[in-house]
Amino acid sequence: MHDVLIQRFRDEIQRSFGFLAAEHGFRGPQYEQRFDGVVARYLGRTLAVELELHTVPGVELACYVARIVDGEVTRHFAVDSERRLVRFRLASWVEYRLGRAPRLAAIGAATAAEELAQRIEHEAELLRSHGHDVLADSAAVFRS
Repeated sequence: MHDVLIQRFRDEIQRSFGFLAAEHGFRGPQYEQRFDGVVARYLGRTLAVELELHTVPGVELACYVARIVDGEVTRHFAVDSERRLVRFRLASWVEYRLGRAPRLAAIGAATAAEELAQRIEHEAELLRSHGHDVLADSAAVFRS
């Protein structure tokens, strides 16, 4: 099951987030295997879009936007040593900017792989609909 989910994750990332490379000049995806799952990254000049799939203990998907500092994705999770925001979860950022949770189609899937595909598509839709500064590769997202 684990290997099936990882392969589905890779396939769906290409399908749903390929527009980052094709339309917005991001490089990727680059993959990093971890003990508890896998991370896919699309890299711009100032920002990275990261999709994390955790498969231990359960299946969880998260999409983050991270600052690139000196050509590297920040190692800090949310704030750096100077307490500046350097990474945020896309859905939380969109909710903060809208003042409400974004409206997306309900997720209803028969299998874990189908649910994962729907969740990836939801994250891509959030980015397309509400992440214009992210798509422009603008560090201004960390000031808003």
